[in-house]
Amino acid sequence: MMELMREAALNTVLGMGMTFLVLILLSGIITLFGRGISAFQNRKVPERTAPAAAEPVPEPKAVVPEAPKAPVSGDGDLMAVLAAAVAAYESDTMSPEIAAVIAAAVAAYEGPGNGFVVRKIRKSRRHAG
Repeated sequence: MMELMREAALNTVLGMGMTFLVLILLSGIITLFGRGISAFQNRKVPERTAPAAAEPVPEPKAVVPEAPKAPVSGDGDLMAVLAAAVAAYESDTMSPEIAAVIAAAVAAYEGPGNGFVVRKIRKSRRHAG
């Protein structure tokens, strides 16, 4: 009986030891892969230089027409547009395309450089009735 218990304890210790050793090995391999990938992403690619004998080619200039500026008549007009846009958006008949057009119109009214970017427009479930 004692011999059987000794073999059982030995099997348990060897099994648990091998399991932990394999887990430690896998953890090390995953860490090495992570370091390798981050080193690959952070490496600097040497820039190719043009031959010295070649003349620099001027870059073509893109012709971009300027958007016409909307007349600024105060914040009251903007608030009216925004209130109408919110009311139309909360109705069930407004499509996401119309919401995008209204957002673009408000952005054009405000002008460039306000620092806000529309990432996603979705309907709020808070006001669902």
